[in-house]
Amino acid sequence: METAKRHKTGLLIREVDGELIVLDTEQDRVHQFNESASLIWRLYESGCDASEIADTLASVYELDKDRAAQDVRRALGEFRDLELVT
Repeated sequence: METAKRHKTGLLIREVDGELIVLDTEQDRVHQFNESASLIWRLYESGCDASEIADTLASVYELDKDRAAQDVRRALGEFRDLELVT
């Protein structure tokens, strides 16, 4: 399966100790995602929808599915607010 690449152009993305560092070259900003936000980013990039991401998050972190869904909505909203995803 080919990666969907749903982030905007101009981002340099590196993994450091399981967390993602995202350099937005257009806005000259650096973002560091914790482990769970990094997982959400990777799953979103691979083409998963919010529901699929929430299911995975709930499983990996042993969360209630409603809580996982809230966390995913919040993270995806922040990615959009920061203009990191299309």
